[in-house]
Amino acid sequence: MKPQAIRTVQAAQPARTPQERPLPASDEIAWLGRYLAWGLMLVGGLEWSLGRTVSRMAAAPNLEGAPRQIIEVLGRTGLALVSPAMLLALALYLLSAVKAGSLSVRQRSAGNTALALYLGVFGLLAAVHTFYPTLPWLNVLFNLLALLAAWWIALYGMPARGKSLSLRLGILCVAVGYSGWFYYVLQQALSTRGQPLLGAPLLALNLGEVAAVAAPFAFFAAVAVPYGQWRHVGRWTLPVAAAALFSAGNVADAVFDQGFSGVFAIWSLGFNLFLPWPLYAIALMLFLYCVLTGFLARGERARAASPNTGLGLLLLLYAGFTLQVPYQVVLALLSLMLLSGPAKPFDEPRPAPVEAEASDSFPQLADGISTSP
Repeated sequence: MKPQAIRTVQAAQPARTPQERPLPASDEIAWLGRYLAWGLMLVGGLEWSLGRTVSRMAAAPNLEGAPRQIIEVLGRTGLALVSPAMLLALALYLLSAVKAGSLSVRQRSAGNTALALYLGVFGLLAAVHTFYPTLPWLNVLFNLLALLAAWWIALYGMPARGKSLSLRLGILCVAVGYSGWFYYVLQQALSTRGQPLLGAPLLALNLGEVAAVAAPFAFFAAVAVPYGQWRHVGRWTLPVAAAALFSAGNVADAVFDQGFSGVFAIWSLGFNLFLPWPLYAIALMLFLYCVLTGFLARGERARAASPNTGLGLLLLLYAGFTLQVPYQVVLALLSLMLLSGPAKPFDEPRPAPVEAEASDSFPQLADGISTSP
C-alpha cells in the first residue's frame, strides 16, 4: 500500500477516547500491584482468621456436636487458602522487587540494585522451599538468607530523608524481633546436628518477643500522633473492642484456671505471652489503630499514615511472630518492604511543596503530608 493510501486510512479511523486508549506498561504494572495487594488482604485475612484463629476454638473441651463441626469446616477452609495466599504474596513480593530494581537501575544505585536482585533470588528460593521436600541444609540456608534479607530491608530506608525517628525505631523493632525467632530456629536446627550456636535460644526468642511488643508503640508515634490523627474517636472502636476482648479472655483464664487466651495468641500471633498481659492488650489496640489510620487517614497527616504502611502492618499481623512456613517468611519480608520503602503498590500522597524540594533523588516523601493541590 502506498504511503498516501496509508495516511488516508489512518485519517479515516476515529480517534480513541482517553477511556479507549491502552494504559502504559507502567500503569498496568501499578494496577497489577494494587490488585495483588487487595487480593492478598482478602485471601490472607481469611486464611489467618479461619485457619489460625477461629479454628483454635476447637480446643475447647466442652465444644461438641454441630458447633465443633462448623469450627472444623472453617478451619479446613482456612488451611485450603494457604496456597492461594502464598501465590498472591509471592507475586506481590516479586513484582515489588522487580519494580524496585528497575527504579534503582535508572537511578544508577548499585546498593539498591543489589538489594532488589537479592530479594528476587530469595523469592525464587522461597517458592522452591515451599514445594520441595524439607531438608536440614535447605532449612538452615533458607533461614539464614531470610535473616539477612530482613536486616537489609530494614536498613534500606534508614538513611532516607522524610522518615521519622519513631518509624525507623518501629522497623528496627520488627527486625530485632524476627532476629530472635530466626536465631531460635537456627539454634534448634544446628543443635540436632551437633553444631549449636552460642546457646540461649529461649532468651533470644523472648527478647525478640519484647521487641515485637514494643513495635506498635513506635508505629503509633509515627502514624497516629503527628497532626492529631489519634483524636478520631470512631477509629478507636475496633481497637478498643479487640483489646477489651483479649483482656476479658486473660481475666477469665486467671479466674477459671484455663489457658485459651494463650492458645489463641500462640496460633494466631505466635506470642508466648510471658510478659504481663496488659502490655499485649495495649500493643494490640495501638497496632490496630495504626492499621486503620494507614487506610483511613485524610487531610494533613504524617508520611507514614499511608495505605502502604497500613498494608505493611496488616501483613505483619498475618505473618505473626513465629515464621513456621515459607509463606509467613514471605509475608514478613513483604511487610518490611512496605514499611521501609522498596514496595509501594498504592499511590502515596504528595509531599508539601517546600518539603518536596528538600527530598533526595530516591522517591521518598517528607514527614508532613499535604493534600492541597
